[in-house]
This record gives sequence, C-alpha cells and structure tokens, in this order.
Amino acid sequence: MRELPLLLRRYWLAMALLTALSILYTAAKATLYHLKFPYGIGMLYDDSLWGDLLVFRPGFIHFRTPQFWSSFEYPFTYPAPLAVVLGLLFRFAHPVKIYLAIEAAAIATAAWWFVRQLTSRNIAPATAWAFTLSTLAMTWPLLFLIDTANAEGFVIILLALGVYAVLRERWWLGAILIGIAGSMKLFPLILLGLLLARRRYREFAAGLIVALIVTLASLAILGPTIAEAQRQINVGFTLIQNLYFFTMKPDAAALDHSLWVGVRYAAVYTDRLLHPVSATEQAAVLAVSLRVYFVVAAAAGLTLFFAKIRRLPTLNIVLALTICAVLLPPLSLEYTLVHLLLPFALLCAYAVAMDQHGVAVEGLGACFGCFVVLFNIETFLSNRFVYAAEARTLALLILLWVVLRHNFPWAAFDPATIERSLTV
Repeated sequence: MRELPLLLRRYWLAMALLTALSILYTAAKATLYHLKFPYGIGMLYDDSLWGDLLVFRPGFIHFRTPQFWSSFEYPFTYPAPLAVVLGLLFRFAHPVKIYLAIEAAAIATAAWWFVRQLTSRNIAPATAWAFTLSTLAMTWPLLFLIDTANAEGFVIILLALGVYAVLRERWWLGAILIGIAGSMKLFPLILLGLLLARRRYREFAAGLIVALIVTLASLAILGPTIAEAQRQINVGFTLIQNLYFFTMKPDAAALDHSLWVGVRYAAVYTDRLLHPVSATEQAAVLAVSLRVYFVVAAAAGLTLFFAKIRRLPTLNIVLALTICAVLLPPLSLEYTLVHLLLPFALLCAYAVAMDQHGVAVEGLGACFGCFVVLFNIETFLSNRFVYAAEARTLALLILLWVVLRHNFPWAAFDPATIERSLTV
C-alpha cells in the first residue's frame, strides 16, 4: 500500500490548520465579547437553518391550485423545473428530511466512489476513508449547502452524474442529465461543451433540446398557462436582480464569487469619478453594465472555448468548464462551489496516478492551493464574511489560468497518453 502523494498531504494539512485556526479564533472572540452561540461559525443560525427551502413552504401548500402564485410570502426565485421538483418535495410531510436524505445519499455514494478511486491505486483503505470524510467535513460550500437546504443540491447531483456519464462515454445519458440540470439553472449548460469538444454534435444538440422541453413542460405543469407561469417566474428573477445585481450594499456581495461583482463595483466607482451619481442613475449604470457584461462574458467564453479549451486534455476541459460555470454567471453564491467537488476528486485521482508512475506534473500544486481557498471555512467568516468572496473569485481566476496553461493528460480519459494502463 502507498501513502497519499505529497500534494494531497499538503492540501489535507492546510485545510486542517485553517479550519482549526478558524474555530479557535471564533471561540476566542465569542468568549472575549460574550457573544451568543453559535456566533461566527456560519452555520446553524435559528433564523436561517434550512431557510432557502422553508421560505417557499407557504406557496407550495397550494401547488397546482389557483392560489399557488398568490400564496408566496417571498417570490419564487428559481426556474420552472425546480418549482416542479420542490412541488413534489413539499408533498411529503417532512420535506427537509427528504431533502437531507437525498443529499446524504448523494454524499455517501460520492465518498464511496472516491475511496474506490484511491484504493484501486493502492492507497490504504483507512487512509482513503480518513482523507475523504475529513475533506468533506472541512468543505465549507458543502456545509453551507446543507445548512441552507438550497435547491442547488438537486442541480449539483444531476450535473455531476451527467458529467461523469460523458466521461464514461455514455454520451446520450450525459447529454440528457446535463440538459435537465441546465433547465433548472442555466449555467450547467456550459458543461455541454464536453460533448462539443469531443465532436458529439447530435448529443450536444439533444442536451439543449432536453433543457427546452423540460422548461416548457414545467411551465405547463405550474400553469395556469405557460405564459402566465413564466411571468410569475420573472417576478422572482426581478427580485434577485434588485437584491444582488443592482445594489452596492456590502452584504449583498458577501457570499457571491461571481466575476460580475468586481465588474459592477468597478463600473459604479468609475462613473462616480466622472460625475456624481444618484441612486436612480446608479441603477441605470448597473443595468447597462450588466447587459455589456453578458455580451462580453459570452463572447469571451466562446472564444476561449474554441481557441483553447476544446483542444486541452479531458481533465483540463472538465476543470475549465466547471470554473467558468461558477465564475461567469452574474450571481454565484457559496453553494455553487460544490460543483467543483467532482473536478477536485478527479484531480486527486490524477495526482495519485501520476505519483504511482513517478511523474511530477507542473501546475498541480497551484491547483490544490486554489482549492484550499475555495473550500476552506477560513477565519474571515468570523468577521462577517469580509473578503471571502474576493478571495474565492481570485482563486477561481488563478485556477482557470493554471488549467489553461498546464496540461493534465490522463489515459483514463485520453488513451493516447503514457497512462494507458489506468482506468476510471
């Protein structure tokens, strides 16, 4: 049996040290200032525990009735397919328990799969399980997802299964799953680029068609008409824009690692330097800036894909597309970082495989360093999340740069490489 590669041991140690420092710092500050439990740990607050799910309970009591849309105390803020999923979930007497059971089953299955990847490469089972379980326990975005019970959990499961199906060359299954995930949140459609990079054009088109069909079918289910259901969905989207896209309040961006956050602050501050800006003018500046951002981000993403990403090894493509999926949308909160767990697991397995062959891969150390910043709870949580989003945005940009600059060829996905003997 082999021990974990040095890179993984360093990652493990860095996560453990930062987590311990965060807990100690929080405990000391809470004790010194006599703050009430659970100050600073970012979880288990009575007013927010499972709040992203429970906030919609009043509306879903009347699911598929004439009173449905008028029953929400807080407008529904997700696309229609997620409304159908939540409608089914709220049919149960204990929807939170069902949600947590689904997430627990997904986490347990993923942990078992990852341990198999490590043990099949001669890592001792005890070491593999210890690394896997402790890493999950220290992964802040995952804890945040469970704490909020956000519907993103369903998207994460479907998208991960879809990407894995594509990696196993089950093209049609992968396209369908990614298409369904993309109907629930638009950004997962970026991962259809995996099919495009492998010239699976029919499957790529099928994924887009599936997303469209699922969206229209969901709107029809919600009713009373497709147009009216979409109008009601748009009310929620407008609320999100006003709360997150067109505001300059510091707490609005506290957990948002989207590239748009930096762009919107730069746009407003630049405008203020040129002339005084009223609140109305500021909103207008942000509205125009957002439209420009959409165009530029889409153009830059497409250019980057066709000029560079599609020519990279498969592992690089998975990493690059997932990073773009959580970085480029104008709103990307902490739980979206859970989408990076599958690419991270693949990168860990790759590091073990390369270590078995005594191959030093340039850029791997920088990747794991970025994942420490992306996944760790870190001490800034004790200071009302100051600089949390900025740190993660910078880590995502650095990680994307490293993935584009350094190739990670692997015979598990790229049979022409020196790793011919390895399998997923």
